[in-house]
Amino acid sequence: MKKTTITIFLQTLFLAGLLAQDCPYQKYFYWAGTAILDYAEEDYAAANKHFKTAFSKTIFPLGTDLDLALKTAVKTRDTVWAESLAIQLAKGGIPIPYFHQLNGFRWYPQFEQHFVQYRRSFAENFDLALREKLLALRIQDSLFNVKYHLWRVGEIKMGLQELIDGATSISKGFTALVSNHGFPCEQKMGYYYVNGEIQSFPTVVILIHMYQHGELRYKDRLSNIVCDGKLRPADQALLNGIKGFGDSTGIEQEMKIRYERYISKSKY
Repeated sequence: MKKTTITIFLQTLFLAGLLAQDCPYQKYFYWAGTAILDYAEEDYAAANKHFKTAFSKTIFPLGTDLDLALKTAVKTRDTVWAESLAIQLAKGGIPIPYFHQLNGFRWYPQFEQHFVQYRRSFAENFDLALREKLLALRIQDSLFNVKYHLWRVGEIKMGLQELIDGATSISKGFTALVSNHGFPCEQKMGYYYVNGEIQSFPTVVILIHMYQHGELRYKDRLSNIVCDGKLRPADQALLNGIKGFGDSTGIEQEMKIRYERYISKSKY
């Protein structure tokens, strides 16, 4: 599909009401999406221009967009822009090893010298407790899903109540995070650097599993959450297509269906 066709398609999605009319991040997502397409087609000059337009629409660009914008700035030798992006990422919590790729720029020694200040800014401006709790919840969610799939194929024993309790614990944990800290997002937690690259936090993964387990939490608020830049339009589209085997009326109903479906495979 040609870039112009994809761009028109993206624009149509916005105009068709994918996002609410009064949507702070609407123009940001449009121009960042355009820049991503430019980069994919190796039109780095256009990508550089469109990332600048996107970032002018908000004070808080998202981490993976900043990462790609920095790569674009490096390719176009836009020294001033690259430094600005690096500082924003550093203040958002990205560690120094990520920036070693930039040591050929003249500003890098000064950037490295000031890095302690950037880390201090990160600690002062973001909710590190929320960050820690979300990542811990993701580990719990991952372990439960591994256990569930082993049970599903008959490798281990699990009772119905254990299935219900495991899914309920994750759902309650996520709800408690939102109640105590607000919806987990980069604006609150900073940027996420794992396995040597900038990624999105696993918020959507946890929500997907919650939806599969029968609870469509925050579904009626997804448009507002996206418009506030806490999730992406693609995340909303993905979540809108996720459900379990039942009628999404709760974990107990969903797990009873799954238990009846897979218990015959159990060796126990």
